[in-house]
Amino acid sequence: MTAILAAELHAVIKQVVPHMSDDDTLPVINSIHLEVADGYLFATATDRFTIATARADVAAEAHWTNVHIPAEQLATVQEWLKAALGTVTIDIVEDNDAMAVTFQAKGSSLRVEYNARAYKRFPDWRKLLLKALGDAKPVPMTGVTTKYLARWEEAAKTMQYWQSRPGAPIVFMDEMGHFIGMQMPVVHNVTREDLLAKWESVMAPKALVKGREYRLDIEWADAQGDPWKYTGRDANDGEPLMQLVGIAEDHPLSTVIAEFGPLTPAA
Repeated sequence: MTAILAAELHAVIKQVVPHMSDDDTLPVINSIHLEVADGYLFATATDRFTIATARADVAAEAHWTNVHIPAEQLATVQEWLKAALGTVTIDIVEDNDAMAVTFQAKGSSLRVEYNARAYKRFPDWRKLLLKALGDAKPVPMTGVTTKYLARWEEAAKTMQYWQSRPGAPIVFMDEMGHFIGMQMPVVHNVTREDLLAKWESVMAPKALVKGREYRLDIEWADAQGDPWKYTGRDANDGEPLMQLVGIAEDHPLSTVIAEFGPLTPAA
């Protein structure tokens, strides 16, 4: 028998529910997985795209594993826990393949029953998460399936996240250390440079002189082939100031065009 505050049990289940699979042909992940070890009750859920585990303190001597709240009974358990007061005790009885989990609080109890045979092979969440917690290496770019991002909202108001290496799962943790999870990244066929190139010309600073547009983030060659670049400063009237590379003397862009042009993008 395990004792835990009703509010704490309700909270850890609520944190992981968004990650539970909705595939009722796979009961083992179409459920919330519970276990007690190392002085904590752990609630875990996954649909194999994301996985999340939340924990709450319990009596250190308690220990049990592979208990489930099947999806079809989850709403009833959550509503019962919301109404329960004080401490809830959890009693587990397994008779061959028949599993019975009884939640009891002051003046009220709830019994969850299911066939344990269908729930025997829940993913090893410790192994999966531990592998993703390796030493972090630089990751130039990663990608996510955005519809899964909303799942992390129930975990905490703020989350810390990282990726140990390119292609590795993205790890999410709350600052208190009571919640941990991960999300599989998407496989991308483009580089960071490829994506940036699609926006560089749009976001680049530009100036318009006599109907022609000049990008200010590149060098320009004058009629003699000498390179000019934008100083990052503008004249009082807002006209960009240019310098001949290697010579610290400002010239308005229109003057450079008139006196040294035409200008062409430097190779």
